[in-house]
Amino acid sequence: MLNSKEIKKIKKISGKARGVIFQTDIQYIENKKGKKEANKIKKEIQKIIPEYNYSQIKTTDWYPLWWRIISLEVIKNQFGWGAKELVKMGHGAPGNSFLVRIILRYFISLQKTFKEGKKYWGKHYYPGKFESIKFDNKNQYVIFQIKNFQGHPDLCLYFQGYFKAIAELTLPGKTITIQETKCLHKKNPYHEYKLSWKQ
Repeated sequence: MLNSKEIKKIKKISGKARGVIFQTDIQYIENKKGKKEANKIKKEIQKIIPEYNYSQIKTTDWYPLWWRIISLEVIKNQFGWGAKELVKMGHGAPGNSFLVRIILRYFISLQKTFKEGKKYWGKHYYPGKFESIKFDNKNQYVIFQIKNFQGHPDLCLYFQGYFKAIAELTLPGKTITIQETKCLHKKNPYHEYKLSWKQ
């Protein structure tokens, strides 16, 4: 259970997140743990955020980013999850998000997907700037950055799985690896990821 000090710190995180993100979290828990456990998560979140009412969350509406962090932290603590499980949760997110499925219909290559990442990012989070820094098709890797986005260390882990899943959807049959090479929470000026692929 989150203590009052942790909650107070999370509440200071500025920004917004789309309702689809909360829906994706609950759908993931339903798929992995069942509806009973998903309902427990909803109740635990509402204990911390009285305004949170899952049945009234709308897919494309904006909600405080700190709500999103609370949702992730409640899930993590409820099941005793660590880094591995948070990466897996992020990996499962694109398949549960109709916004992602719609967007990826138009992105037939990984290069185009990451080139259009700025627009894609803005459909889920605010603020933040997604930049594709280098796409090296010969050596099979891409480097991208997320700037002006505080987030949370556990959200960084979630994003590792998330972006890996996006790459797998556009590069079927390839082996994908990803690592966060720079992180705002490790005294870097932004978040940076290197995603690689091979046969």
